[in-house]
Amino acid sequence: MAFIAGTDANAQNTCWHSTTFDKVGSDRGDSLLAYIASENLFIENNGNSPTFDNGRWKNAIDLTITNKKGHNLVNRWQVEVRDEDENSSDHHFITYKITSNTGLGKTIFRDIAKTDGKKFQEVLADEMDRSIGTFDNILTENEIDTTVKVLADNVNRAYKYNSACTERYVSNKIRAPPWETAEVREANAGIRFRLRQARSTKSDKDWSELRSHQAEYNRLVGRTKTSKFKEFCKNMEAKSCSKRISAIIKNNKNARLGTVRKPEGVLTESPAETLAVMVDAHFATTPSIQQDQNMAE
Repeated sequence: MAFIAGTDANAQNTCWHSTTFDKVGSDRGDSLLAYIASENLFIENNGNSPTFDNGRWKNAIDLTITNKKGHNLVNRWQVEVRDEDENSSDHHFITYKITSNTGLGKTIFRDIAKTDGKKFQEVLADEMDRSIGTFDNILTENEIDTTVKVLADNVNRAYKYNSACTERYVSNKIRAPPWETAEVREANAGIRFRLRQARSTKSDKDWSELRSHQAEYNRLVGRTKTSKFKEFCKNMEAKSCSKRISAIIKNNKNARLGTVRKPEGVLTESPAETLAVMVDAHFATTPSIQQDQNMAE
């Protein structure tokens, strides 16, 4: 699997063309570089343009880190300095191109929960009528396998019939977190406005107002998160145990397991390998059971 990470590393090192250094940033840079080297990762940064500029200090502290497969996809990496109307952050935009043959795009799927049951049964009945005689006089293993395949094909055709279960596209839109209310968005916009103003005037008063507004914004986010979490828990109380678990998993974007590390220290490269490692780790056969199985064989 290709790995591409955009990081505000806040680390200083001449390898990514940092120009100013302090002890904390230099130590962090040395540790990060050692980790990148030990994991055979790549730094995509190209050129010596600073990635950070707050009007008083500029440096290269943002990294794009990839593994080998990710490195083969990334090209034309660059730092883009844009007007304050486009970028209110003190970090510049970092852009790069990804090759077009990566298999990325919209995913088509069918939501089985939204299947039209009546239409499904009608189509399945028609398919079974066309297979009349297939399920008679089944005597051999080959005939059983053939019959099962015909039945499975009939069910799949009925399920995939557009009137019974239409195809849908996975949305690429990133949903806002539940705590990002209109009030929070308005407060965040106020921070961006004050940041642009402080960078423009370089006034101590404007920087002080920015810090004060940012502290109030953080308190508002904390209160909103607490309120939304209490609301979520209250809604969970009305659900059954199974529906409660399902709702919690669906609400968690990190619930899907990706790659894991094998016992020999190498990362898995496919969902099948990940599943095999997890099965071995959590459902490993004990020696006594394995011995009983060998005796039985």
